[in-house]
Parts: sequence; structure tokens; C-alpha cells
Amino acid sequence: MKRGIATIIVFIFVLSFSIYAASAIGSEKPAYEKFKYSMPVRSNWTNTLSYIDVGEVVRFTGSGFVKPTKESPLIGPAGLGEEGAGEGFNCPDLPAYSLIAKIGKYGNCFLIGEENQATPSEPGFMFFAVNSKDEIRKATGGAGKFDILVEIYRPTCGDGVCEEGESGYCAEDCDWCGDDECNAEETCETCSKDCGFCEGDITTVEERAEEYFRLLQENDFVALVDITTGDFKAYYDEFKRFEREFQKSIDMLGIDKENELLPKFQFESISAELDEMTDGNAIVNAVVDEKSHQFKLVKEDGEWKLKDMREADEEEWFTSDLDLKALRDNHNDYLSKITEEEGLTPKEIKVDATTTKAPMKLIIITVVVILIFFGAIYFIFVVMKKRKRFDFSFFKKLKLLKKSKKIKEAKKEKVEKTKKKKGTEIEDIGGEGKCPKCKAEIFAHERFCVKCGTKLKKKK
Repeated sequence: MKRGIATIIVFIFVLSFSIYAASAIGSEKPAYEKFKYSMPVRSNWTNTLSYIDVGEVVRFTGSGFVKPTKESPLIGPAGLGEEGAGEGFNCPDLPAYSLIAKIGKYGNCFLIGEENQATPSEPGFMFFAVNSKDEIRKATGGAGKFDILVEIYRPTCGDGVCEEGESGYCAEDCDWCGDDECNAEETCETCSKDCGFCEGDITTVEERAEEYFRLLQENDFVALVDITTGDFKAYYDEFKRFEREFQKSIDMLGIDKENELLPKFQFESISAELDEMTDGNAIVNAVVDEKSHQFKLVKEDGEWKLKDMREADEEEWFTSDLDLKALRDNHNDYLSKITEEEGLTPKEIKVDATTTKAPMKLIIITVVVILIFFGAIYFIFVVMKKRKRFDFSFFKKLKLLKKSKKIKEAKKEKVEKTKKKKGTEIEDIGGEGKCPKCKAEIFAHERFCVKCGTKLKKKK
């Protein structure tokens, strides 16, 4: 009997513990802090004196309505419309008369609306406001308020659960890039901060810096454009255009001239070494003939490209004061000067086969194309004519059209001759005849048909 009672007691205890554990697992962790706040329609930024720390999660629930002016409709916490309120409002990018908040006096404002959640990256006091203008707040006739329910959840670092807000400061519960541990999901490509740099990237950025000087020495601007990015790329893209236009100009003028504005760079020795690297960014030091340079590189679509450079003893980067418009104007002035020295302006440049090879080639190609075209037409014409599969009536019509004037004149002349003839010749039947109209028999001396009255004329 005692054993049975003990078994029932143990069973009840285990069941109760299981129910409690299940409810604890299924239920959400209670808020660390919970309070309500009210914001009248004329409220500007108001400090709630509630300090929010990094890692804490703040949940907001807004309710109520406001009427900023007598003519305004009732407006809820989400504000008026979905577009930004514009200049003069607390937060120009958020809807007008919406319920807004920020963490820290100089923090970025965000919309609370009917429901929202925030995890601050910087600690600070929490501020609320109604997104409005000063002149609206001073106007009479406004009414209403917003109510805000605030729930602050503070994760517990060290409980083995990586809660929202813990990533970035609680290494015991969470793994993230920058926690000084190369975790299973991290690699040198995804997180060089923890796993170090990939050997291939180190070699690539160093080789890229050396390649830059070799291409610059050869004035290979097409290749330089391919390995650069940003304004650095635009700089060499302008030189690529200038070199192309310069070559066109001297070819058109038929002269042999050296481009004096191209960079002149020669070196004997070069070495490059990685200085620092972060995800997608690198700094490389290069020594060229004992002169030090520094490069800034970025990784775009899996490829390292040069973004900027400077000499080691300079503080400013090359593109910081780069004026691409002035560079283009200088190049264009130089091209104009070339034609002026030859006694021509660009509009007066004459092209003939004796001064340049390009027009001669163009003339020859044009003649050949014309001959081939008409030869092909003639060949098709002959073949179709032999096989009698071509309708030449169209061409015959064309010939008739050309002779239309002569034909019209001939017809006109014939009509005139016909008008001069009077009467109708009778059909001769010896001493007698027949009327050509009614075929009645008549005598040769009669001048009119006795049956139909037709005037008759003897055949000569």
C-alpha cells in the first residue's frame, strides 16, 4: 500500500515537472523592463530617461490617434501616408505625424508605428516624439495622443543561448566574424578577421601593384583600365581616349609625331608587399627604384582592382584632387594645336589618297563592293533569263513608258487623218456594191444608201 502511494507521488511530481519544463521552453522569455508612455500631439523629442544598452532588444506597441489641426483627419501611429514628411519635420524621411523614436540624443530616428522592434548598436537614452513641425505644434486646435507600450529584453550572456542582440558582444553564446575565433562556417574568404588572409589574395594584390608599373611603362591604357576602378579607372580611361584620338589626328594629317602628353615612366627594379588587408580591402607598399609608393585596392566581383595610389611621403591620395574635366580639356587643346601647326583646322582637314593610306583603302574597298554587287545582279539576271523563270514584261513596260511621248504623238496624228476622211468607202462588187453598214445592194453611182442613208464613197 505504501509502495503504491509512493509511486503515485513520484508520478505526479514527474508529470508536474514535465508540464512546467514544456511551458518554460514554449513560452517567451519575460521582458526585463516594461512600461507605458503617452505622447500628446504637440510633443517634440522627449527623453524617457530609460537607458538602452548595446545588445538589448526594445519592442514597441503604439496606439491612439491625433489631430494636428482642426481640419486634419484622425491619424494613427503609422502617420499620414507612406511617403516622407519633407523638410521642417523631425524626421523628413518618415511619414508626417507618425510616432517616432531614437536612441541617444544624436541617434538616427526610426518609426514606431503600430508595432516595431529595435536593437541599438550604440548605448543611450530613449527619446519619443510626434513627427511634426514647430508651426503645427504652436497652432491651436490640435488634439489627441499616442500611447506606447515599451518592452525591454536583456539577453543573458553565458546561458548557452544566442539571443537576439547578443551577437557582437557575447562570445560565450554566439559566433560572429570578429570574435577572434575561426568557427566552422568561417573561412579566409568570408572572415579574414578570424581566419586570416587567403594566400592567393596576398599574392594577387602584390602582383597587381607590380603589374600596374609595367603597364604604365608600356602606356597600355586598355589594360590599365581593366585593373583599376573608381576615379583611378576614369583617369586612365581618359588617357585611352586621348591616345586613340591623337592617333586618328596624325593619320588624317599624314604626319609622324610623338605624343608629348603621355606619361613617361621607366624603372629597373620593383617589389611589392602587403601592408594590411580587411574583407575586400587592402593596402600594398611598392618600392620602385628605391622610391616608395602605396596602393589602395578593393575586391570587386571576386577580382582585386587598384582604387588609388600615393607616394609614401604624401598624405593625400592621387584621386583626392583629381580634376578629370581639366585633364580632358588639356588633351583636347593639345589635339587642336596639332592641326593648327599644320596650317589646318579640324573642319578644313582634307583627305586624299596621296596623304594617307586609310582613304585609299576605303576607296578600293568601296569600288570592289560596288563591282561585286552589280556582278551578282547581272549573274542572277542571266541565269533566270536562260531558265525562263523571270518575267520580263515589267522591263518591256518600262521601255513602253520611255516611248510614251512618241506613241501619243503617233495616235494623235492618226486621229487627225481619220477626221479628214469624209464618208465611208463602199465594198466594190463590180458595177454594183453593198452598203458597208447595212449590207444593202446599191448602184455604183449612188452617193447615199437608199436603206440606211449612209453617205457612200467610191474606192479609187
